Amino acid sequence: MSEAKGLQPGTLPIRHMVQLAHDLLPFDSADCKDKIILDVGCGPGQVTEHLLEEYRPSLFPVSGDHHNNHNHKAHILASDFSAPMIAQLTSRKEKEIAKGNGIWECVDAKVCDAQDLRMIVRDRVASHVFASLVLFMLPEPRQGLSEMKRVLGRGGVAACTSWRGSEWIDLMRVGAASASASAEGKQEEEEIGAGDEEKVKWKGKGKMEIPKEWSSAEGVRREMEDVGFVDVQVVESEARWDFESHEGIVDLILGFPGMEIMVGESWGEGGREKAREDTSKYKSPLFPIPGYSQLL
Repeated sequence: MSEAKGLQPGTLPIRHMVQLAHDLLPFDSADCKDKIILDVGCGPGQVTEHLLEEYRPSLFPVSGDHHNNHNHKAHILASDFSAPMIAQLTSRKEKEIAKGNGIWECVDAKVCDAQDLRMIVRDRVASHVFASLVLFMLPEPRQGLSEMKRVLGRGGVAACTSWRGSEWIDLMRVGAASASASAEGKQEEEEIGAGDEEKVKWKGKGKMEIPKEWSSAEGVRREMEDVGFVDVQVVESEARWDFESHEGIVDLILGFPGMEIMVGESWGEGGREKAREDTSKYKSPLFPIPGYSQLL
């Protein structure tokens, strides 16, 4: 993390997503009264953190201070299928409150499947629902969209992000392929580079793959409209992730929670070392400068 020179890959999409949602329905508008903000597939809480840091005046319009604002209305419900992710967010909340940052008291974090949120949230209770880089990873993405629509109140805003393409996901595929090959006792001697789709296969318990319908503006619009969303807007933007060394990227990529989804129990003996070796060989067709890497 210390080697990062720019924003993490999901940060700019989060900023754009939240700003667009706020432009459509300001967090301090009358329509948001007594409603919740839902952060689906929250992970460690990037969307929740961004809301609290950048939109405090709108979330707490009286004084901007949780302890002094008895009429505050913000309530952020963050959910994730991963118990460790929820534990991490809960720990962050407790630390922030202990430091005197009482605004974090508005956050509740719950373990829940994005495809069925009925255990934690009722119908039509949310003013805003956010899903950052999560829907395309669900077994049934449309079910996740349907749940977002179910919990939205009248006039509410749902916002999500996906990738048209991403080199860091390509790197995860390379690492997962190498781990699986190692688990099977195979050795890949060829250098693996971008575009070698036939080489990038794995036998883990899941995969990190962007479905075709989630990798284009037209596809995303169709998915949302088909479950009943109206006035759908799809905005494309570019996100960059700058590093000074390939090693720094590799260490972070192999530590992503998504790697466990892709690899499962297939690391095998020496699998992590093999994954690190092959991922380090990755040659970016966009930024091949030695000693410097920039992932889209």
